[in-house]
Amino acid sequence: MKILEKVKNIPSDSIVKKIGGTKPYNLRRTVIIYKEDGNRTTIECEDGEAFLINGNGDINVVGGEKEMVWEVESRVLVNYIEEGDM
Repeated sequence: MKILEKVKNIPSDSIVKKIGGTKPYNLRRTVIIYKEDGNRTTIECEDGEAFLINGNGDINVVGGEKEMVWEVESRVLVNYIEEGDM
């Protein structure tokens, strides 16, 4: 299914596209950067914002009010609604 929804209402790890766009993005709220020495840095978005990560690993940040096309299976959408996360 394709649902037009605001970024703030789309769960992390969802696949989204820009309205009218064809490129898929992985929507994430947190990005973890692992360093060679074993340390890691965690970057979190501010309230409602999300990272959009494309297939090349490029990362953009979008605001929570921006609408995106959320590609979701119907059972996942039903579970999400039933859990009251929307």
